[in-house]
Amino acid sequence: MESIFLTKKEFNALKGLLKREPASVEGNIYIYENDKVLKIFKSKDPNILKNKYNKIHLLNKLKQDNITLPEKLVYIDGEFAGYSMKYYSDAETLYEKSFRLKKSELICYLKKLKSIVLKLHLQKIYITDFNPCNFLIDKGNIILCDCDNWCINEFKPDILNRNTNQLLKRGIELGSIMDIYNFNLMTISVLKKILITYVISYMKNSRIFYNKQAEEIINNMLMPNIIETRFIVDSFKEKRLNLF
Repeated sequence: MESIFLTKKEFNALKGLLKREPASVEGNIYIYENDKVLKIFKSKDPNILKNKYNKIHLLNKLKQDNITLPEKLVYIDGEFAGYSMKYYSDAETLYEKSFRLKKSELICYLKKLKSIVLKLHLQKIYITDFNPCNFLIDKGNIILCDCDNWCINEFKPDILNRNTNQLLKRGIELGSIMDIYNFNLMTISVLKKILITYVISYMKNSRIFYNKQAEEIINNMLMPNIIETRFIVDSFKEKRLNLF
């Protein structure tokens, strides 16, 4: 795998992709040579960087379209710091697009995403963090990014979100069932314009549901067969859009 070597001075001259990076992100994105971006990790923990290094090598060999796969390793002053990937200059996140697209258009993108995710599951690769900010819309395609935090073989995510931690406490392991659950949470958050962290409380408090019904829906979201989750969308009166 090829590498990019930068001095600290050269790195400091790069322009950040975002004017203000979210406080929770594990790395920052920088524009590099117009058609590439660099993801530079914040952590200096040698164990985390070793995990990232190994996953990047696996991802670099992956043959799958619609993913911003690592292209080159990045070293700053001789130390491993991140990787390069393709820059989608005209793309917007699924989160940004969700406020302007019709529900039928959103569902089209969600179906495309579901297809890619299921193909990754066949290779024992799991997304774990279904944040609509981690998916890009570009020229009619949905692009998966931030793949270095995926669960790949024995290499686990370095950061787990709140929903994933709660599932682990319930005895649900990292894998396809957890991915299906998190995908469904994101689907509801995108269609209903709710922050993903508030979906469960919304379901329990909404007039659409009795508490017992909400619990049944939440449990159905863990079903390994995605078709079973039609009940979720039907309950949100989206049956005619045929998401699942």
